[in-house]
Amino acid sequence: MQRTGQGFPPRYPIRAASCTAGAVLLLLFLRRPESFTHPQFFAEDGAIFFLDADRDPWGSVLTPYAGYLHLAARLVAALCSWLDPLWIPAAYFSVCTAAVLALALALFSPRVGLPHPALFALGVVLVPHSGEVFDNLTNLQWITALGLVVLLLARDPERPAQWLTDFAYAAVISLSGVFSIVLAPLFAARAAVRRSPSAAGIACLVAAGAAVQVYQILHYPLPSSANATTPYAALATFGHRVWLGLLSPPGLSDAAPMWARAAAGCAGLALLAGLCLWAGPGRLARMLLAASVLLLVAAAIYRFRGMISMLASVRSGDRYFFVPKVCALWLLALHLRPASALRWVSRALLAALLLNTCLAFRFERWKDYDWPYWAGRIATGDRVVVPINPEGFTFTYERPGP
Repeated sequence: MQRTGQGFPPRYPIRAASCTAGAVLLLLFLRRPESFTHPQFFAEDGAIFFLDADRDPWGSVLTPYAGYLHLAARLVAALCSWLDPLWIPAAYFSVCTAAVLALALALFSPRVGLPHPALFALGVVLVPHSGEVFDNLTNLQWITALGLVVLLLARDPERPAQWLTDFAYAAVISLSGVFSIVLAPLFAARAAVRRSPSAAGIACLVAAGAAVQVYQILHYPLPSSANATTPYAALATFGHRVWLGLLSPPGLSDAAPMWARAAAGCAGLALLAGLCLWAGPGRLARMLLAASVLLLVAAAIYRFRGMISMLASVRSGDRYFFVPKVCALWLLALHLRPASALRWVSRALLAALLLNTCLAFRFERWKDYDWPYWAGRIATGDRVVVPINPEGFTFTYERPGP
C-alpha cells in the first residue's frame, strides 16, 4: 500500500501506467493498422502544415488557419521540415501517437487522482468514433484538448517541474485550436474555488490564449449564414451525436426520428445532472466534466449553426464530438466507485458503449497512396499533385523559388 501521509506523496504507478500505455498502442494498431505500416498525410497535413513549413518553417508557426492558431501542430511541422520528405508522414504519425500515449500516462498521475485510470486511458481509444482524430497532425488538437480537461481535474502543482509542465502545456495548447475559448470559463471557476496562485495563473494563461484566438476568429472572413438552429434541433443534436452515438451503431442512431433524438437529449441532460450533482467524492471533477460536455457540444452546434443538417449523421464531423463523448465516458467511469448510487447505471451504460465499439471496431480505412513514390517526386523538384486521405484530397507541391 502506498503511504500518503505528510512527506510521503503517492507514488506514480509506473508498471500499471506502462502496461496501459502498451494496451492503448495495441488498440490503436488493431483499429487502424495501415497507419502504422504505411504512414501518410491526412487532409490538411499536406496542403497546410507540410507545405507551409516547407516554405517557411518558423515563419509558419504563428500563421492562422481556418481563423485560428494551431501552435502545437505548426511546431511539429516546423521541426519535421528538415527531414527527408519520405519520413515526414511517419514523423507526424509518431508525434500524434506519442500524444495519445502521453495522455494515457498523465491519467495515472496522483495529482489527477482518478479511481480507475486504466479505464480512463483505454476509453480514449475505445470510445465509439470514426477514428479521424487519431494518427494525423490535422486533428492533433482534439487529443491535446483532452489534456486541457485533465489539467482542469489535476491538483495544484507542488514542485517546480510540475509548475513548468502545467504552465507550458496551458500556454501552447491554448493557442492550438479553439478549446481555450470553450474551457476558459471552467478554468476561471476552478481558480475561484481553489483560490491558489497556480490555479489563478493557469486560468489567466488559458484566458489569454482564448483572447488571442477570439481576435483571430473576429478577423477571419466567414460567409454569413442565417442561424437555422432551434432549441429543439440543438437538443436533438445533443441526444443524437453524444448519447445515441455512444450507445448505438451509426445506422441505428441515424435512423432515429427527431423526437427520439430529442428524447435522448432530455435523458442525457438528466443523466448529466445526476452524475455531477451526486454528493459523493470528486464532485468538483464531475461538475467540470459535465460542464465540459455541454460547452463543447454547444460550441460544435454553434459552429454549424447555419447548416445544422450537416450533423444529421454520426459520421459527419465526428471529430467535433470526440472530446465531449470521451468526457461523458470519463464521467460514467467516476461512478464505478462502490459508494456511488449510480454505479449500476454507469456499469450498464459503459457495457453498452463497449459493445457498440466492438460492433464497429475498425476505424475508417485509409487508402495506401504509395507515399514513397510521391516523396521521390517531391525530392526531385517535380511539380506534383499528391493524392492523400481522405479519398479525394490532394495537395500540389512545387519547389520553393530562390
